[in-house]
Amino acid sequence: MEECSPMKIVWNKNSINWFKEASAYTGYNRRLSSFLMEYIPHRNTICDMGCGAALIDFEFAKQFKQVTCVDISQEAISSVDASIKEQNISNIRTVCMDGTMFNDSSDTVIALFHGGPNIFDNYYPLAKEQLIIVTHLGKCGTFSPEKHRKAHNFGVPKTKEHLEKLGVKYTYLEQSLEYGQPFHTFDDAMEFMNAYSAPGMTEEEKIENLKNRLIETGEQEYPYYLPNKKEMGIFIINRKENKQIGGTTCTY
Repeated sequence: MEECSPMKIVWNKNSINWFKEASAYTGYNRRLSSFLMEYIPHRNTICDMGCGAALIDFEFAKQFKQVTCVDISQEAISSVDASIKEQNISNIRTVCMDGTMFNDSSDTVIALFHGGPNIFDNYYPLAKEQLIIVTHLGKCGTFSPEKHRKAHNFGVPKTKEHLEKLGVKYTYLEQSLEYGQPFHTFDDAMEFMNAYSAPGMTEEEKIENLKNRLIETGEQEYPYYLPNKKEMGIFIINRKENKQIGGTTCTY
């Protein structure tokens, strides 16, 4: 199957707002954080590498003493800072820099839907207790018609292959959560499709795709909804099970 690179998100006012609305409407980040926390025994410090809008981190902040959010996008980090101030949260700190240059350790380090073959090498040394990698199980471009979708070039199969080549022991889980997009108008939906549809789609295909897939909700605020099932593979890498691999010493 032909492969594609992970979708590169351009963080701006529109994309941040779309992510916030989708998260609030579907409860995706609340559900994902609850699922992941079942496998995090010590809730002291956690670091989200490549955090983006950091929506899941506001859920983690309810359970952890300290949450660190790292992203190279100043637009994304500024949005997180604004939300921290708005919600008067004291246990989230933000860092705007390339995650590969970051060197502060946390008990748990997470990387959600980004990275490549060096993701373990870059982030495992920062994890005192565990590194959690969440990556794509399905295809790229799930908002697009099937014929335009391709396999992710560093999804579950290649992540498994890379970890096993390094001799890394891990627990593997799969999860599927609804993470579709609500819209105020059809024009809003079209703007979203222009931003996130698969390369090569024509304007006619985008309109046809929306007509076929958009659900009319009957709701006043969000009369349209574009369904999307987010399928993921989760790798939980505990330091106690990988004592042969270097990095930060486990404190537990």
